Amino acid sequence: MENHGLTQVVGNSAAPYITSLSTQGANFTNSHGVSHPSQPNYVALFSGSTQGVTSDACPNTFTGVNNLGGQLIAAGLQFTGYSEGMPSVGYTGCTSTAGHYARKHNPWVNFPNVPAASNQPYTSFPSNYAALPAVSVVVPNLIDDMHDGTVSQGDTWLRSNIDAYAQWAKTHNSLLILTFDEDDSSTSANLVPTIFVGSGVVAGNFSEQINHYNVLATIESMYGLPALTSATPITDVFGGAGTPACNATIINGAATTCTAAGLPGYTGTAYTHVYSTYSGGGTCTQSPAPGYDTTGCTISTGNVLTKDVPVTGIALAAGAGKGYTFVVPAGASNLTFKTSGGTGDADLYIQLGAAPTTAAYLQKSDGSTTTESITVAAPAAGTYYVLVQGYAASSGIALVASYATSTGANVLTNGVPVTGIAVAAGSSKMYTMVVPAGRPSLSFKTSGGTGDADLYVQIGAAPTTSTYLKSSNGSTTAETITITSPAAGTYYVMVYGYASTSGVSLVGSN
Repeated sequence: MENHGLTQVVGNSAAPYITSLSTQGANFTNSHGVSHPSQPNYVALFSGSTQGVTSDACPNTFTGVNNLGGQLIAAGLQFTGYSEGMPSVGYTGCTSTAGHYARKHNPWVNFPNVPAASNQPYTSFPSNYAALPAVSVVVPNLIDDMHDGTVSQGDTWLRSNIDAYAQWAKTHNSLLILTFDEDDSSTSANLVPTIFVGSGVVAGNFSEQINHYNVLATIESMYGLPALTSATPITDVFGGAGTPACNATIINGAATTCTAAGLPGYTGTAYTHVYSTYSGGGTCTQSPAPGYDTTGCTISTGNVLTKDVPVTGIALAAGAGKGYTFVVPAGASNLTFKTSGGTGDADLYIQLGAAPTTAAYLQKSDGSTTTESITVAAPAAGTYYVLVQGYAASSGIALVASYATSTGANVLTNGVPVTGIAVAAGSSKMYTMVVPAGRPSLSFKTSGGTGDADLYVQIGAAPTTSTYLKSSNGSTTAETITITSPAAGTYYVMVYGYASTSGVSLVGSN
Protein backbone atom coordinates (compact mmCIF):
# COMPACT_ATOMS: atom_id res chain seq x y z
CA MET A 1 0.00 0.00 0.00
CA GLU A 2 1.08 3.58 -0.57
CA ASN A 3 2.05 6.88 0.96
CA HIS A 4 0.25 6.92 4.30
CA GLY A 5 1.59 6.97 7.82
CA LEU A 6 0.47 4.77 10.69
CA THR A 7 -1.90 7.28 12.29
CA GLN A 8 -3.45 8.13 8.92
CA VAL A 9 -4.69 4.55 8.57
CA VAL A 10 -4.90 2.45 11.74
CA GLY A 11 -7.70 3.86 13.86
CA ASN A 12 -8.97 6.07 11.05
CA SER A 13 -12.76 5.78 10.65
CA ALA A 14 -12.16 5.69 6.88
CA ALA A 15 -10.16 2.47 7.30
CA PRO A 16 -12.32 0.16 9.43
CA TYR A 17 -11.04 -2.99 7.76
CA ILE A 18 -7.34 -2.25 8.25
CA THR A 19 -8.12 -1.20 11.82
CA SER A 20 -9.84 -4.54 12.39
CA LEU A 21 -6.83 -6.38 10.94
CA SER A 22 -4.62 -4.55 13.43
CA THR A 23 -6.57 -6.22 16.25
CA GLN A 24 -6.65 -9.65 14.60
CA GLY A 25 -2.88 -9.94 14.31
CA ALA A 26 0.43 -8.35 15.22
CA ASN A 27 0.21 -4.58 14.85
CA PHE A 28 3.66 -2.96 14.63
CA THR A 29 3.53 0.53 16.09
CA ASN A 30 7.15 1.42 15.28
CA SER A 31 7.53 0.27 11.66
CA HIS A 32 9.36 2.46 9.14
CA GLY A 33 9.99 2.88 5.46
CA VAL A 34 13.65 3.09 4.50
CA SER A 35 13.60 6.00 2.06
CA HIS A 36 11.58 8.39 -0.10
CA PRO A 37 10.00 8.31 -2.65
CA SER A 38 8.16 5.04 -3.32
CA GLN A 39 10.41 3.02 -5.61
CA PRO A 40 13.48 2.56 -3.37
CA ASN A 41 11.24 1.11 -0.66
CA TYR A 42 9.88 -1.55 -3.01
CA VAL A 43 13.37 -2.43 -4.23
CA ALA A 44 14.66 -2.60 -0.65
CA LEU A 45 11.89 -4.90 0.52
CA PHE A 46 12.49 -7.24 -2.43
CA SER A 47 16.29 -7.27 -2.60
CA GLY A 48 17.72 -6.10 0.75
CA SER A 49 19.04 -2.83 -0.66
CA THR A 50 17.73 0.23 -2.48
CA GLN A 51 20.31 -0.65 -5.19
CA GLY A 52 21.12 3.05 -5.44
CA VAL A 53 17.60 4.00 -6.48
CA THR A 54 16.66 7.49 -5.26
CA SER A 55 13.69 8.32 -7.50
CA ASP A 56 10.66 6.81 -9.23
CA ALA A 57 12.44 6.85 -12.61
CA CYS A 58 11.64 3.94 -14.94
CA PRO A 59 12.95 1.51 -16.09
CA ASN A 60 15.59 -0.04 -13.87
CA THR A 61 17.42 -3.32 -14.49
CA PHE A 62 19.55 -5.06 -11.83
CA THR A 63 21.41 -7.81 -13.64
CA GLY A 64 23.16 -10.37 -11.41
CA VAL A 65 21.61 -8.95 -8.24
CA ASN A 66 20.02 -11.46 -5.89
CA ASN A 67 16.51 -10.92 -4.58
CA LEU A 68 13.70 -12.70 -2.75
CA GLY A 69 12.06 -14.06 -5.89
CA GLY A 70 15.34 -15.35 -7.28
CA GLN A 71 16.22 -16.96 -3.95
CA LEU A 72 12.93 -18.81 -3.73
CA ILE A 73 13.11 -20.08 -7.29
CA ALA A 74 16.73 -21.22 -6.82
CA ALA A 75 15.60 -23.14 -3.74
CA GLY A 76 12.95 -24.97 -5.76
CA LEU A 77 10.10 -22.86 -4.39
CA GLN A 78 7.61 -20.70 -6.24
CA PHE A 79 7.36 -16.93 -6.25
CA THR A 80 4.75 -14.81 -8.02
CA GLY A 81 4.04 -11.10 -7.94
CA TYR A 82 0.48 -10.00 -8.73
CA SER A 83 0.01 -6.40 -9.90
CA GLU A 84 -3.47 -4.97 -10.29
CA GLY A 85 -4.01 -3.20 -13.59
CA MET A 86 -0.95 -4.68 -15.29
CA PRO A 87 -2.13 -5.46 -18.83
CA SER A 88 -0.39 -8.79 -19.47
CA VAL A 89 1.87 -11.50 -18.07
CA GLY A 90 5.53 -10.40 -18.00
CA TYR A 91 4.68 -6.81 -18.91
CA THR A 92 7.76 -4.54 -18.81
CA GLY A 93 6.21 -1.18 -19.63
CA CYS A 94 6.48 1.65 -17.12
CA THR A 95 2.77 2.40 -16.90
CA SER A 96 -0.65 1.31 -18.06
CA THR A 97 -3.03 4.23 -17.90
CA ALA A 98 -6.16 2.13 -18.37
CA GLY A 99 -5.32 -0.07 -15.38
CA HIS A 100 -3.67 2.63 -13.23
CA TYR A 101 -0.56 0.44 -13.15
CA ALA A 102 2.94 1.74 -12.40
CA ARG A 103 6.13 -0.33 -12.74
CA LYS A 104 7.76 1.67 -9.93
CA HIS A 105 5.59 -0.38 -7.55
CA ASN A 106 6.56 -3.71 -9.14
CA PRO A 107 10.18 -4.44 -8.14
CA TRP A 108 10.50 -8.03 -9.45
CA VAL A 109 10.24 -6.89 -13.07
CA ASN A 110 13.63 -5.16 -12.58
CA PHE A 111 15.49 -8.42 -11.89
CA PRO A 112 16.29 -10.64 -14.91
CA ASN A 113 16.59 -13.79 -12.75
CA VAL A 114 12.87 -13.58 -11.99
CA PRO A 115 11.10 -15.09 -15.02
CA ALA A 116 8.30 -13.34 -16.86
CA ALA A 117 5.88 -16.07 -15.72
CA SER A 118 6.34 -14.86 -12.14
CA ASN A 119 5.17 -11.38 -13.13
CA GLN A 120 1.39 -11.75 -13.23
CA PRO A 121 -1.63 -9.44 -13.37
CA TYR A 122 -3.76 -9.51 -10.23
CA THR A 123 -6.51 -11.18 -12.28
CA SER A 124 -4.38 -14.35 -12.03
CA PHE A 125 -4.48 -14.42 -8.22
CA PRO A 126 -6.01 -17.81 -7.35
CA SER A 127 -9.30 -18.14 -5.50
CA ASN A 128 -8.09 -21.53 -4.26
CA TYR A 129 -5.53 -20.31 -1.75
CA ALA A 130 -3.99 -23.77 -1.45
CA ALA A 131 -2.74 -23.20 -5.00
CA LEU A 132 -0.75 -20.08 -4.07
CA PRO A 133 3.03 -20.13 -4.53
CA ALA A 134 5.30 -20.23 -1.48
CA VAL A 135 5.51 -16.43 -1.47
CA SER A 136 3.18 -14.02 -3.27
CA VAL A 137 3.31 -10.24 -3.38
CA VAL A 138 0.11 -8.39 -4.23
CA VAL A 139 0.26 -4.74 -5.31
CA PRO A 140 -3.01 -2.87 -5.91
CA ASN A 141 -3.19 -0.24 -8.63
CA LEU A 142 -2.61 3.46 -8.03
CA ILE A 143 -6.24 4.02 -7.02
CA ASP A 144 -6.63 1.03 -4.73
CA ASP A 145 -3.22 1.34 -3.02
CA MET A 146 -4.16 4.87 -1.74
CA HIS A 147 -1.49 6.56 -3.92
CA ASP A 148 -4.10 8.34 -6.04
CA GLY A 149 -7.21 7.01 -4.34
CA THR A 150 -8.58 7.66 -0.88
CA VAL A 151 -7.97 5.78 2.35
CA SER A 152 -11.53 4.49 2.15
CA GLN A 153 -11.00 3.18 -1.40
CA GLY A 154 -7.87 1.30 -0.38
CA ASP A 155 -9.49 -0.09 2.75
CA THR A 156 -12.51 -1.31 0.79
CA TRP A 157 -10.29 -2.94 -1.84
CA LEU A 158 -8.36 -4.84 0.82
CA ARG A 159 -11.52 -6.03 2.48
CA SER A 160 -13.05 -7.19 -0.81
CA ASN A 161 -9.91 -8.81 -2.21
CA ILE A 162 -7.68 -9.87 0.68
CA ASP A 163 -9.86 -10.60 3.71
CA ALA A 164 -10.92 -14.07 2.56
CA TYR A 165 -7.24 -15.04 2.32
CA ALA A 166 -6.46 -13.39 5.68
CA GLN A 167 -9.07 -15.53 7.42
CA TRP A 168 -7.96 -18.67 5.56
CA ALA A 169 -4.34 -18.01 6.55
CA LYS A 170 -5.17 -18.29 10.24
CA THR A 171 -6.03 -21.98 9.95
CA HIS A 172 -3.75 -23.05 7.09
CA ASN A 173 -0.22 -22.30 8.30
CA SER A 174 -0.07 -19.18 6.17
CA LEU A 175 0.75 -15.52 6.80
CA LEU A 176 -0.54 -12.20 5.49
CA ILE A 177 1.86 -9.25 5.77
CA LEU A 178 0.27 -5.87 5.10
CA THR A 179 2.67 -2.95 4.85
CA PHE A 180 3.05 0.48 3.27
CA ASP A 181 6.05 1.69 1.29
CA GLU A 182 6.42 5.09 2.97
CA ASP A 183 4.43 7.73 4.75
CA ASP A 184 3.50 10.92 2.91
CA SER A 185 6.32 13.19 4.10
CA SER A 186 10.01 13.32 3.15
CA THR A 187 10.91 14.94 6.47
CA SER A 188 9.11 12.71 8.97
CA ALA A 189 10.18 9.53 10.73
CA ASN A 190 8.59 7.57 7.86
CA LEU A 191 6.36 5.65 10.28
CA VAL A 192 4.14 3.25 8.32
CA PRO A 193 1.51 0.60 9.13
CA THR A 194 2.73 -2.99 9.17
CA ILE A 195 0.45 -5.83 10.27
CA PHE A 196 0.98 -9.62 10.41
CA VAL A 197 -2.13 -11.83 10.39
CA GLY A 198 -2.06 -15.60 10.17
CA SER A 199 -1.38 -18.94 11.74
CA GLY A 200 0.46 -18.72 15.06
CA VAL A 201 0.53 -14.93 15.12
CA VAL A 202 -0.08 -13.35 18.52
CA ALA A 203 -2.69 -10.61 18.31
CA GLY A 204 -1.52 -7.38 19.90
CA ASN A 205 0.62 -4.28 19.60
CA PHE A 206 4.40 -4.66 19.14
CA SER A 207 6.60 -1.64 19.72
CA GLU A 208 10.05 -2.80 18.57
CA GLN A 209 11.51 -0.74 15.74
CA ILE A 210 11.37 -2.52 12.38
CA ASN A 211 11.62 -1.58 8.72
CA HIS A 212 11.31 -3.23 5.30
CA TYR A 213 14.61 -5.06 5.79
CA ASN A 214 13.30 -6.78 8.93
CA VAL A 215 10.22 -7.90 7.02
CA LEU A 216 12.40 -9.31 4.21
CA ALA A 217 14.65 -11.09 6.73
CA THR A 218 11.57 -12.63 8.36
CA ILE A 219 10.35 -14.10 5.07
CA GLU A 220 13.82 -15.42 4.24
CA SER A 221 14.17 -17.07 7.64
CA MET A 222 10.84 -18.86 7.17
CA TYR A 223 12.23 -20.68 4.14
CA GLY A 224 15.85 -21.04 5.27
CA LEU A 225 17.14 -18.67 2.58
CA PRO A 226 20.49 -16.84 2.77
CA ALA A 227 20.11 -13.35 4.25
CA LEU A 228 20.12 -10.46 1.79
CA THR A 229 20.36 -7.98 4.64
CA SER A 230 21.89 -7.79 8.11
CA ALA A 231 18.49 -6.95 9.61
CA THR A 232 17.10 -9.20 12.35
CA PRO A 233 14.11 -11.41 11.49
CA ILE A 234 10.92 -10.71 13.42
CA THR A 235 10.21 -13.66 15.73
CA ASP A 236 8.44 -12.37 18.83
CA VAL A 237 5.01 -12.21 17.19
CA PHE A 238 4.90 -15.96 16.73
CA GLY A 239 3.69 -17.85 19.79
CA GLY A 240 3.93 -15.86 22.97
CA ALA A 241 5.01 -12.22 23.13
CA GLY A 242 3.19 -8.96 22.67
CA THR A 243 0.06 -7.48 24.17
CA PRO A 244 -2.77 -9.94 23.47
CA ALA A 245 -5.93 -8.27 22.23
CA CYS A 246 -9.20 -9.36 23.81
CA ASN A 247 -11.30 -9.35 20.61
CA ALA A 248 -13.88 -11.72 22.04
CA THR A 249 -17.59 -11.87 21.58
CA ILE A 250 -19.01 -13.97 24.41
CA ILE A 251 -22.49 -15.26 23.65
CA ASN A 252 -24.72 -16.79 26.32
CA GLY A 253 -21.89 -16.16 28.76
CA ALA A 254 -22.86 -17.64 32.10
CA ALA A 255 -19.36 -17.95 33.52
CA THR A 256 -17.49 -14.96 34.89
CA THR A 257 -14.13 -15.74 33.34
CA CYS A 258 -12.69 -16.89 30.07
CA THR A 259 -9.16 -18.11 29.47
CA ALA A 260 -6.60 -17.61 26.79
CA ALA A 261 -7.08 -21.08 25.36
CA GLY A 262 -10.71 -20.35 24.54
CA LEU A 263 -10.31 -17.05 22.72
CA PRO A 264 -8.91 -16.07 19.32
CA GLY A 265 -5.54 -14.38 19.42
CA TYR A 266 -4.38 -15.92 22.70
CA THR A 267 -1.38 -18.23 22.92
CA GLY A 268 0.94 -19.28 25.66
CA THR A 269 0.00 -18.70 29.28
CA ALA A 270 -3.71 -19.14 30.01
CA TYR A 271 -4.30 -15.68 31.43
CA THR A 272 -7.79 -15.03 32.72
CA HIS A 273 -9.95 -12.10 31.75
CA VAL A 274 -12.82 -11.18 34.01
CA TYR A 275 -15.78 -9.53 32.32
CA SER A 276 -17.33 -7.01 34.64
CA THR A 277 -20.85 -6.93 33.23
CA TYR A 278 -23.11 -9.24 31.30
CA SER A 279 -25.86 -6.95 30.10
CA GLY A 280 -25.95 -4.29 27.44
CA GLY A 281 -22.53 -5.07 26.02
CA GLY A 282 -20.08 -5.44 28.90
CA THR A 283 -16.51 -4.39 29.46
CA CYS A 284 -13.28 -6.30 29.60
CA THR A 285 -11.20 -5.75 32.74
CA GLN A 286 -7.59 -6.66 33.42
CA SER A 287 -7.51 -9.35 36.06
CA PRO A 288 -5.17 -10.79 37.04
CA ALA A 289 -2.73 -10.05 34.23
CA PRO A 290 -2.10 -6.37 33.38
CA GLY A 291 -1.19 -5.14 29.94
CA TYR A 292 -4.09 -6.51 27.93
CA ASP A 293 -5.38 -4.45 25.06
CA THR A 294 -9.16 -4.36 25.52
CA THR A 295 -9.83 -2.92 22.06
CA GLY A 296 -12.63 -4.78 20.35
CA CYS A 297 -13.76 -6.64 23.45
CA THR A 298 -17.51 -7.01 23.16
CA ILE A 299 -19.84 -9.04 25.33
CA SER A 300 -23.34 -10.22 24.57
CA THR A 301 -25.53 -12.18 26.92
CA GLY A 302 -27.08 -14.28 24.20
CA ASN A 303 -30.45 -12.91 23.15
CA VAL A 304 -32.79 -15.68 21.96
CA LEU A 305 -34.41 -15.23 18.56
CA THR A 306 -38.00 -16.36 17.99
CA LYS A 307 -38.90 -17.68 14.56
CA ASP A 308 -40.17 -14.95 12.23
CA VAL A 309 -40.14 -12.34 15.00
CA PRO A 310 -37.71 -9.48 14.16
CA VAL A 311 -35.39 -8.00 16.77
CA THR A 312 -35.30 -4.29 16.01
CA GLY A 313 -33.26 -1.25 16.97
CA ILE A 314 -29.89 -3.02 16.97
CA ALA A 315 -27.06 -0.48 17.34
CA LEU A 316 -23.34 -1.21 17.10
CA ALA A 317 -20.12 0.74 17.32
CA ALA A 318 -17.50 0.05 14.67
CA GLY A 319 -15.74 -3.18 15.59
CA ALA A 320 -18.35 -4.19 18.16
CA GLY A 321 -20.78 -7.08 17.92
CA LYS A 322 -24.02 -8.40 19.39
CA GLY A 323 -24.82 -12.08 19.75
CA TYR A 324 -28.04 -14.05 19.46
CA THR A 325 -29.07 -17.71 19.48
CA PHE A 326 -31.72 -19.56 17.48
CA VAL A 327 -32.78 -23.18 17.98
CA VAL A 328 -33.52 -25.11 14.78
CA PRO A 329 -35.50 -28.36 14.94
CA ALA A 330 -34.83 -31.60 13.08
CA GLY A 331 -36.38 -31.65 9.64
CA ALA A 332 -36.16 -27.91 9.11
CA SER A 333 -35.13 -26.53 5.74
CA ASN A 334 -34.20 -23.17 4.23
CA LEU A 335 -32.87 -21.67 7.43
CA THR A 336 -32.43 -17.92 6.97
CA PHE A 337 -30.94 -15.05 8.94
CA LYS A 338 -31.46 -11.54 7.63
CA THR A 339 -30.59 -8.01 8.70
CA SER A 340 -32.13 -4.91 7.19
CA GLY A 341 -32.89 -1.25 7.74
CA GLY A 342 -31.08 1.39 9.72
CA THR A 343 -27.81 3.04 8.81
CA GLY A 344 -24.14 2.06 8.72
CA ASP A 345 -22.48 -1.21 7.74
CA ALA A 346 -23.14 -4.37 9.76
CA ASP A 347 -22.04 -7.90 8.86
CA LEU A 348 -23.65 -11.20 9.76
CA TYR A 349 -21.91 -14.40 10.95
CA ILE A 350 -23.42 -17.71 12.09
CA GLN A 351 -22.06 -20.87 13.67
CA LEU A 352 -23.71 -24.10 14.82
CA GLY A 353 -23.18 -25.05 18.45
CA ALA A 354 -20.71 -22.31 19.35
CA ALA A 355 -20.26 -18.56 19.07
CA PRO A 356 -18.88 -17.40 15.73
CA THR A 357 -16.15 -14.83 15.30
CA THR A 358 -15.19 -12.82 12.25
CA ALA A 359 -12.53 -15.47 11.64
CA ALA A 360 -14.39 -18.67 12.53
CA TYR A 361 -17.92 -19.20 11.31
CA LEU A 362 -20.21 -21.52 9.36
CA GLN A 363 -21.42 -18.82 6.98
CA LYS A 364 -21.13 -15.07 6.72
CA SER A 365 -22.63 -12.16 4.78
CA ASP A 366 -20.47 -9.04 4.69
CA GLY A 367 -21.69 -6.56 2.14
CA SER A 368 -21.24 -2.83 2.46
CA THR A 369 -24.63 -1.97 4.02
CA THR A 370 -26.86 -3.23 6.84
CA THR A 371 -28.73 -5.56 4.46
CA GLU A 372 -27.25 -9.03 4.90
CA SER A 373 -28.69 -12.49 4.31
CA ILE A 374 -27.56 -16.04 5.07
CA THR A 375 -29.40 -19.16 3.90
CA VAL A 376 -28.68 -22.74 4.94
CA ALA A 377 -30.69 -24.99 2.64
CA ALA A 378 -30.52 -28.15 4.74
CA PRO A 379 -29.57 -27.11 8.28
CA ALA A 380 -28.54 -29.57 10.96
CA ALA A 381 -30.70 -29.45 14.04
CA GLY A 382 -29.29 -27.54 16.99
CA THR A 383 -28.57 -24.10 18.40
CA TYR A 384 -27.28 -21.57 15.90
CA TYR A 385 -25.25 -18.66 17.23
CA VAL A 386 -25.60 -15.39 15.35
CA LEU A 387 -23.17 -12.47 15.45
CA VAL A 388 -24.14 -9.05 14.11
CA GLN A 389 -20.82 -7.23 13.76
CA GLY A 390 -20.40 -3.51 13.20
CA TYR A 391 -17.99 -3.08 10.31
CA ALA A 392 -18.80 0.61 10.73
CA ALA A 393 -20.99 2.33 13.32
CA SER A 394 -24.56 1.15 12.71
CA SER A 395 -27.99 1.72 14.23
CA GLY A 396 -31.66 0.93 13.70
CA ILE A 397 -31.02 -2.56 12.33
CA ALA A 398 -33.59 -5.37 12.34
CA LEU A 399 -32.61 -9.07 12.58
CA VAL A 400 -34.97 -11.94 11.82
CA ALA A 401 -34.49 -15.72 11.68
CA SER A 402 -36.74 -18.26 10.02
CA TYR A 403 -36.93 -21.75 8.59
CA ALA A 404 -39.40 -24.02 6.82
CA THR A 405 -40.63 -27.26 8.36
CA SER A 406 -41.02 -30.47 6.43
CA THR A 407 -42.73 -32.43 9.19
CA GLY A 408 -46.21 -31.07 8.53
CA ALA A 409 -46.23 -29.68 12.08
CA ASN A 410 -47.41 -26.18 12.88
CA VAL A 411 -45.04 -24.00 14.89
CA LEU A 412 -46.21 -22.67 18.26
CA THR A 413 -45.12 -19.21 19.36
CA ASN A 414 -44.40 -18.84 23.07
CA GLY A 415 -47.56 -17.76 24.92
CA VAL A 416 -49.68 -17.33 21.77
CA PRO A 417 -52.75 -19.62 21.64
CA VAL A 418 -53.71 -21.55 18.51
CA THR A 419 -57.52 -21.58 18.38
CA GLY A 420 -60.25 -23.44 16.52
CA ILE A 421 -58.51 -26.82 16.50
CA ALA A 422 -60.77 -29.61 15.24
CA VAL A 423 -59.87 -33.31 15.02
CA ALA A 424 -61.97 -36.35 14.21
CA ALA A 425 -62.04 -39.35 16.53
CA GLY A 426 -58.75 -41.25 16.10
CA SER A 427 -57.10 -38.38 14.20
CA SER A 428 -54.52 -35.85 15.37
CA LYS A 429 -52.79 -32.55 14.65
CA MET A 430 -49.11 -31.92 15.28
CA TYR A 431 -47.37 -28.79 16.53
CA THR A 432 -43.78 -27.91 17.42
CA MET A 433 -42.20 -25.47 19.84
CA VAL A 434 -38.50 -24.63 20.04
CA VAL A 435 -37.35 -24.26 23.64
CA PRO A 436 -33.97 -22.60 24.34
CA ALA A 437 -31.61 -23.58 27.12
CA GLY A 438 -32.14 -22.25 30.63
CA ARG A 439 -35.93 -22.14 30.72
CA PRO A 440 -37.25 -23.00 34.25
CA SER A 441 -40.44 -24.65 33.02
CA LEU A 442 -42.44 -25.60 29.94
CA SER A 443 -46.20 -26.11 29.69
CA PHE A 444 -48.74 -27.09 27.05
CA LYS A 445 -52.46 -26.61 27.65
CA THR A 446 -55.64 -27.29 25.71
CA SER A 447 -58.99 -25.78 26.62
CA GLY A 448 -62.43 -24.87 25.32
CA GLY A 449 -64.52 -26.37 22.56
CA THR A 450 -66.40 -29.67 22.64
CA GLY A 451 -65.45 -33.35 22.60
CA ASP A 452 -62.52 -35.18 24.15
CA ALA A 453 -58.98 -34.31 23.09
CA ASP A 454 -55.79 -35.76 24.60
CA LEU A 455 -52.32 -34.20 24.67
CA TYR A 456 -48.97 -35.92 23.99
CA VAL A 457 -45.47 -34.37 24.02
CA GLN A 458 -42.08 -35.64 22.81
CA ILE A 459 -38.72 -33.92 22.36
CA GLY A 460 -36.88 -34.24 19.06
CA ALA A 461 -39.49 -36.37 17.30
CA ALA A 462 -43.23 -36.67 16.84
CA PRO A 463 -45.02 -38.52 19.66
CA THR A 464 -47.60 -41.25 19.26
CA THR A 465 -50.26 -42.45 21.71
CA SER A 466 -47.79 -45.13 22.83
CA THR A 467 -44.44 -43.28 22.56
CA TYR A 468 -44.13 -39.93 24.26
CA LEU A 469 -42.31 -37.93 26.92
CA LYS A 470 -45.48 -36.89 28.74
CA SER A 471 -49.22 -37.15 28.17
CA SER A 472 -52.49 -35.80 29.55
CA ASN A 473 -55.60 -37.79 28.65
CA GLY A 474 -58.61 -36.81 30.71
CA SER A 475 -62.20 -37.06 29.51
CA THR A 476 -62.62 -33.47 28.26
CA THR A 477 -60.70 -30.98 26.12
CA ALA A 478 -58.96 -29.45 29.17
CA GLU A 479 -55.49 -31.02 29.30
CA THR A 480 -52.21 -29.77 30.80
CA ILE A 481 -48.60 -30.97 30.57
CA THR A 482 -45.88 -29.29 32.63
CA ILE A 483 -42.15 -30.02 32.35
CA THR A 484 -39.79 -28.59 34.96
CA SER A 485 -36.29 -27.54 33.78
CA PRO A 486 -36.89 -28.68 30.18
CA ALA A 487 -34.00 -29.65 27.98
CA ALA A 488 -33.33 -27.30 25.08
CA GLY A 489 -34.64 -28.48 21.74
CA THR A 490 -37.72 -28.92 19.61
CA TYR A 491 -40.81 -30.24 21.37
CA TYR A 492 -43.48 -31.98 19.31
CA VAL A 493 -47.05 -31.63 20.59
CA MET A 494 -49.88 -33.86 19.40
CA VAL A 495 -53.55 -33.03 19.95
CA TYR A 496 -55.30 -36.39 19.58
CA GLY A 497 -59.03 -36.82 19.13
CA TYR A 498 -60.14 -39.48 21.59
CA ALA A 499 -63.59 -38.48 20.43
CA SER A 500 -64.60 -36.02 17.73
CA THR A 501 -63.47 -32.58 18.91
CA SER A 502 -63.78 -28.96 17.72
CA GLY A 503 -63.15 -25.40 18.86
CA VAL A 504 -60.13 -26.33 21.00
CA SER A 505 -57.34 -23.87 21.91
CA LEU A 506 -53.68 -24.91 22.45
CA VAL A 507 -50.97 -22.77 24.03
CA GLY A 508 -47.32 -23.50 24.77
CA SER A 509 -45.38 -21.41 27.27
CA ASN A 510 -41.74 -21.47 28.42
